[in-house]
Amino acid sequence: MAAILGGVMGCSARYKQQWNNVTPSPASTETLAGRWEGRWLSDKNGHHGKLRCIVTRTGADEYQFHYWARFWKIFSATYKITVAKEMSDGELRFRGSQKLGFLYGGVYSHEGKVTDGTLSATYRCKIDHGTFDMQKLD
Repeated sequence: MAAILGGVMGCSARYKQQWNNVTPSPASTETLAGRWEGRWLSDKNGHHGKLRCIVTRTGADEYQFHYWARFWKIFSATYKITVAKEMSDGELRFRGSQKLGFLYGGVYSHEGKVTDGTLSATYRCKIDHGTFDMQKLD
């Protein structure tokens, strides 16, 4: 148990350092890159918590979302997912899926949109599904 808690705390410390070192980017509905903060909510069981995301551009229309999520008020976890973005009817939309392993419910699917500095998304995996709502900080 101590090793698991140490691993979780270590991940949180590394994430905090990365979070603090993000170079600010202009707030715009045309870019995803930067720091986002908000909440997640499970539609399956009502669990919820604080959510942070560092979004980094990795290609012309590809981004990496590096999430940090708080759950049960005392635990946190980090994970990464690559998404493709597109403009559709004047809205910036994104979607992607990633194998995150057994503990995260296997294949994790994620899609959403950005409007006026607000990111709204849904997530789905074998063990859970729900929503994310975040505001851009940079």
